[in-house]
Amino acid sequence: AVPVLEELLELEPHDVVVKLSLADLLLETDAQDEPAPRRVLELTEGTENASPLCTALMLYRARALNQLGLHEAARTTCTAAMRRKKDRPEELLHTIRYERALAYEGMGHNRRSRSDLERIYAADADFLDVAERLGAWASVGPLASRVASSSAWSISSSPGTTRLASPMR
Repeated sequence: AVPVLEELLELEPHDVVVKLSLADLLLETDAQDEPAPRRVLELTEGTENASPLCTALMLYRARALNQLGLHEAARTTCTAAMRRKKDRPEELLHTIRYERALAYEGMGHNRRSRSDLERIYAADADFLDVAERLGAWASVGPLASRVASSSAWSISSSPGTTRLASPMR
């Protein structure tokens, strides 16, 4: 499929759909092969955030940069891609924010990474592996699980009343 898309790209060098298809295929099939992300960078060079398709192409650029360990450049690309939200599908914006979180993580900026993941989780708790990355329990929530497992909290009951005693008492 890659050779066919390369031929199509030769015929239509500015076709964003062909570039998107080729970038997707390269990163899916040859993600561990260094020439694949480099080829994606060539495909996406000079891409501006002019349309939702261009925004998706910027996402692939950021993925390629992350795969090459160029996390600062990936973060910058994601931030630029998220500047325009009008007419952009929510899932695309979440995916770009997720890629930026991975870039922050690669840079060692765990608080910023977590902040992006929390924003995604707040909008879509089932998005990719965000809940796992946050350590959140989808059915209970992180705060409730800490309260339930904490031995410092106590529950007392008498006829007609139930009390939850805080450790701050």
